Amino acid sequence: MTKRRGRVNGSEAVGARGRPQSIAVATIGARRHYAVPVAAHRAGLLERFYTDLWTGDGWFGRGLRCAASRLSQQWLRKWAGRYEPSLPGAKVTAFTAFGAQYAWRLRRARTSTERTQTFLWAGDAFCRLVVRSGLGGAKAVYAVLGGAQGIFARARHSGIRCILDQMSCPHLFRQLRREELERWPGWETAADEDDAAVEADQWEATEQELADVIHCPSVFVRNYLISLGVPQAKTAVVPYAVDTNRFHCHRSPFRGNRPLRILFLGTVNLMKGVPYLLEALRMLDSSAVEARLVGPVLLNRQVLAPYRRYCRIMGPVSRSGVLEHYAWADVLVLPSLCEGSALVTYEAPAAGVAVIATPSAGSPLRHGVDGFLVPVRDVPALARSLERLASNPALLTDMSQNARQRAQEFSWDKYEERLVAVLSKPLAEDRRDV
Repeated sequence: MTKRRGRVNGSEAVGARGRPQSIAVATIGARRHYAVPVAAHRAGLLERFYTDLWTGDGWFGRGLRCAASRLSQQWLRKWAGRYEPSLPGAKVTAFTAFGAQYAWRLRRARTSTERTQTFLWAGDAFCRLVVRSGLGGAKAVYAVLGGAQGIFARARHSGIRCILDQMSCPHLFRQLRREELERWPGWETAADEDDAAVEADQWEATEQELADVIHCPSVFVRNYLISLGVPQAKTAVVPYAVDTNRFHCHRSPFRGNRPLRILFLGTVNLMKGVPYLLEALRMLDSSAVEARLVGPVLLNRQVLAPYRRYCRIMGPVSRSGVLEHYAWADVLVLPSLCEGSALVTYEAPAAGVAVIATPSAGSPLRHGVDGFLVPVRDVPALARSLERLASNPALLTDMSQNARQRAQEFSWDKYEERLVAVLSKPLAEDRRDV
């Protein structure tokens, strides 16, 4: 995680009666490495941050981080990473016992139903803990989809504004996945679904209804909410951020004297649109393109076997190893069916890699400028876009340069500015109501 420098606003927002306007932030996990509470704190808005695990800056936390830096156990590194030095410990309330129990339950969950049930249990338990702790003098509360219902219910009763982080489209995701399992039988293990999925949909709808403002990471998510009947005025789009320095790399430009290098980076599954990419690759001249699929493989390996002549299936890669693949690639392809806002569509432009994606990937790319937007499930459109880049090196060079410039618009500083504007909106409404 990049250390974010600077301060969005050094003064606290003050209400009509002279009391500081403040926000409570409640999230399970280290979403975007605590980007929301950090932004609120730097703007002088943070009342309190509630979370599940927090190692802190005491002797235990320092020792844990020291051990994690020397050892290779992933779970230890993940636990040690539950800390952000720019957040004062006095403003953090961590429910460690709950966090440990949640991690244990999630690890034991073997089926889709069990995972959904675990998420529902965690969301309810976390809300109860936050409500029991109280929201202090907060005038607004920010919580994440699935862990907001109980908090928002209490907040609304107390006249506290509610901001919901709608990071994805879970109901639509489940619907589309059912369709993909029917379209591509045998490609991926079918998920078992029962009343847990129905309960999750109802939970989502209730949180959206209780929210005063819904924070969306992309226009795709906003449009999803509008399709559910949520008023557009209730939504605010704040795209994610990328560390442009981290992903800057030297790449060999494509001049048409070698195959076009195509990179897919993500989980190799149905919902990432992998079958459509594989079919598009089969339509292309194999001598004109070279493709890599990088990420955990969830698709049936026997089904994938015939496609290995068109691409290399690399398997998972560490975060530190991602840059090597961006340096290799000419274009990133992500034909997803449903994403909140795919981080790879921020990282690739920062590395100077053009992007071909669907609108459903939640990408901030501009069609025909940084790459191409293609309709979901449209194999011919995907193949035509790749053929166009393979036959036009000058176009690809322009798009790569445009992509790198575009990435500068999604720095952490600019992300915090946009986020603070969303956090401040309900506080301004509260002042008008006084």
